Amino acid sequence: MKVKDIVFTKTPAVSKSDLALRARALMRQYNVRALPVFDNSKLIGVITRSDLVKITSTKSSITVGGLLWKPLIVLDPNEDMLKAAKILLHEDLKQIPVLENGKYVGMIRDIDILKAILDLKIKSRKKTVSEVMTSRVRSFSVDDEIEKVWGAVKEHSGFPVTQKGKIVGIISTRELLESKRARIERESRAIKTPAKIGHVMRIIIGEEDKFLIRPSDGIETAIKKMLDLELSVLPVAVNHDKLVGIVTRKDLLKAYL
Repeated sequence: MKVKDIVFTKTPAVSKSDLALRARALMRQYNVRALPVFDNSKLIGVITRSDLVKITSTKSSITVGGLLWKPLIVLDPNEDMLKAAKILLHEDLKQIPVLENGKYVGMIRDIDILKAILDLKIKSRKKTVSEVMTSRVRSFSVDDEIEKVWGAVKEHSGFPVTQKGKIVGIISTRELLESKRARIERESRAIKTPAKIGHVMRIIIGEEDKFLIRPSDGIETAIKKMLDLELSVLPVAVNHDKLVGIVTRKDLLKAYL
């Protein structure tokens, strides 16, 4: 399968002169984690949720162009899908713009590749989650202050949240950017009772079977859960809710390469 067969074309675009706050609003409105950035009609970069986490104010004058720092990498629509997956992994990216004859046509995203892998019934080189998961994983407590997680989400898109040793939620760039309380919290140092991660996390209590994956579960099972829940990280648990690791989209792609 070629990149052109699964390219995502529904992402709105922003200009380098647009306020970063506009980019954040568009991401929330269209439920996407990255936007192409243009200078007039020329594609000059991509801005992501992780880039927007750097904004500490709800009234920031920072422009989109001021947050661009990575070199622009693009793909041809006729590139092989699995070759594109290798490039995503090598460059540590979740999406890459696709250009045809110099014209922007859309994004190739890790989630679209995983969906195509399932649809095509491509056989994985690994069998179970235990073979690809990350065992040494950082987690947060429901009682940790939100400020503690801001820096961490610049490195990873999501983390498990625990309470008394049990997994009770997930915190990611999505929850932080969508939470007005979290943004105001970071902007104002005068707040006497800082908000806790438990106030903005995605709660999974009572839905553990839906959100958690077991080490013995198959790779395809993990992909299906990620697609259904629109998550980039799944906590890996034993005994129903004891955290033993995480599995990411990157981990799952590696299972096929």
